[in-house]
Amino acid sequence: MPAETRSLVGEDAETELGRMGLSSALLVQACVDGLRAADNQHDPFEPAISLGFQRWSKTVGALRAALEELGWTKHDHLNAPRSVSPDGTVAIAVIGGNQDTGDPGHKPENARARGAVLLSEVQANAARRGTAVPCQLTLDLGDAPLGPAVDARAVSTWILLNRVDAGARVLRCELSLPLSCHDGVVDQWARRIILPEAPVDGIAVDGRQDGGILPSDDVDFEVTAVG
Repeated sequence: MPAETRSLVGEDAETELGRMGLSSALLVQACVDGLRAADNQHDPFEPAISLGFQRWSKTVGALRAALEELGWTKHDHLNAPRSVSPDGTVAIAVIGGNQDTGDPGHKPENARARGAVLLSEVQANAARRGTAVPCQLTLDLGDAPLGPAVDARAVSTWILLNRVDAGARVLRCELSLPLSCHDGVVDQWARRIILPEAPVDGIAVDGRQDGGILPSDDVDFEVTAVG
């Protein structure tokens, strides 16, 4: 039987983040900074997908820069960007979420199907927790490490899900631990740490994207890298 998802909000969420050496302010600010940096450099004559890619890229960069000051390191195993904690036990991936992102009353999913690297990481999460919930699509990555001195099998990979609600003009985020997936979409979470909403006033929000912060998730760099 699938394990029940535990969702943490408010002080409980902050306490859990503190155990990981993190704070909600740091994570949310990285997402806001990524949005702002991408929008500041966007040229409307560029391809339509370029803004989404830049928002994802700049958010990854902002998160990595903030975490590096705390002793975290960046890794790009098979072109999948991750930040890894100083003790090598936690990795964070930045991925766009669907409309249920940041809502403790609903179950979110990643907005676009992901590739083999994330699927392998989700399997590793499940194996460490002793659950019998495999991913449907899998790829054996063998003993390939996440990066120097980091064994992918020893790391719990969390996802910083983020999404802009264009109607409410707020950014919603959560740091959540995926436990299973189906066709590249996470369908079970072991734990969800719900982060405070952040206003996006002054940042262009394209309602045609249905509030999605990362239309670039259509571009699956992980699949491209491994196959």
